[in-house]
Amino acid sequence: MTVEHENFARKRRQTREVRIGKVPVGGESPVCLQSMTSTYTHDIDATVAQITRLAAAGCDVVRVAVPDRKDTAALPEIIRQSPIPVIADVHFRYQRALEAVAAGAHKIRLNPGNIKDRRQVNEVIRACRDAGIPIRVGVNEGSVVERQDRAVRASEQEQLARGRDHNLVQLMIRKLEEYIRIFEENDFADVVLAAKSPDPVVVIEAYRAISQRFDYPLHLGVTHAGPPETGRVRSIAALATLLAEGIGDTIRISYAADPIHEVEDGKELL
Repeated sequence: MTVEHENFARKRRQTREVRIGKVPVGGESPVCLQSMTSTYTHDIDATVAQITRLAAAGCDVVRVAVPDRKDTAALPEIIRQSPIPVIADVHFRYQRALEAVAAGAHKIRLNPGNIKDRRQVNEVIRACRDAGIPIRVGVNEGSVVERQDRAVRASEQEQLARGRDHNLVQLMIRKLEEYIRIFEENDFADVVLAAKSPDPVVVIEAYRAISQRFDYPLHLGVTHAGPPETGRVRSIAALATLLAEGIGDTIRISYAADPIHEVEDGKELL
């Protein structure tokens, strides 16, 4: 069951509703709590066992990584046994998204910085439309700042320093707008948006800006948040601020530890 906090629910910004399996996200629905498995997805027994523990702890939907064909091959059995909807996190190959859709995934996650070819994106959109499943478009700091050699990257970061937060946010917004245009040209509206950074200040500014530009549901999170000692603080600082402002329809608290603790902290926050 999704966790609803009275104050957050009363102030929530109105968004479209999409459904991840049987779990509604956005609209009038309560904030949805997510986590991600830390197993190799092709290890079916370990993955299902962890999903079962996450669900028992209060997780509403779960994301699994599918970088390889052997991972999408495992999805049908994982989905069959999972007590909660399963999201397929696609890395660099759009074929994994098509395979995940065919396997019955309840949602697909794409990173515009990794899958850029318009024809490939169009193909994924068509598959998801035919299957009736949503797509999360998730940008992050690492995918909007060009990954060049270390000297150039250091120079870029130095140039960003004075107006770093604002510049990164503008880059994220631009990337989202370019990508979402493809979805809108395909009349595909079952979309959830995310824009993550390790820096809570960037996360807060990014989601404030996105909430003014789009009415799609927003997934909140801080990426590469680190170990629990720092990850918990970074995540709570950003997510609590945004939720208190009525921004955010689904959340994940992320750090390098047993994901059960992510769910426990997320429940406490909500």
